Amino acid sequence: MKKRKLKKEKKRVRRVFDKWMEPLGLLWWTILVDYNEGREDFQNEDNTEIVCNVQMRWEYLEALITVNVGCTAQLSDAELERSLVHELVHILIAEMQGEPGEVKHQERVVTLLTKAFFWVRVADQLEEK
Repeated sequence: MKKRKLKKEKKRVRRVFDKWMEPLGLLWWTILVDYNEGREDFQNEDNTEIVCNVQMRWEYLEALITVNVGCTAQLSDAELERSLVHELVHILIAEMQGEPGEVKHQERVVTLLTKAFFWVRVADQLEEK
């Protein structure tokens, strides 16, 4: 990815994080964002590309979100926002993370909470009109 396009994509990602950090109550956290342009090891078990990954030290309120900008550049604004908010919600439930075999349960909870946050935001915007 060329420098100019990379800079533009980082800015697009940052806007989403900035929009959601306060409403999700994550301003207490120290969250670092690492941008990479896609690595071979940045794939799911089924060889699909990972959009983002979050690593947390919940006991210290610290997280590192790695964003695959090669992948995010292919997403619409709505898809990008959904993916990034999904990762932020992982931070909210970090201390409830179970054993590796419980990943599907955690993903379902995070997915449902992500949808709920979007529904509340839309309802709030409709009320303001």
